[in-house]
This record gives sequence, C-alpha cells and structure tokens, in this order.
Amino acid sequence: MLYRKISTEIETHLRSGNDKIMVIEGARQVGKSYIIREVGNRLYKNFVEVSDD
Repeated sequence: MLYRKISTEIETHLRSGNDKIMVIEGARQVGKSYIIREVGNRLYKNFVEVSDD
C-alpha cells in the first residue's frame, strides 16, 4: 500500500461524525482517486465515489 499523509486526515473526518462534506482537489495524476478508494475500502463495506470528469 502506498502511504499518504492525507489518508489520516480523511479517516479522521469520516470517523468524526461531522455532517460536512470533504472536497479533495489537486493536480492531475497525484493519487486523489486512489486514496479515496483505499480509505473507503478499508473503512466501509460499501461506499460511493463521485467524480467530476
């Protein structure tokens, strides 16, 4: 697994029970989709990924 510091931030946000959304944005091809899928698969049985392509 590729370790990224943001995975901890995403996990903390998801476990906090906060109703606010988290937007992940950044340069192309830096691993944004990868890290969302990785954290989602680790924390949940099912999750939805919404992408604006």
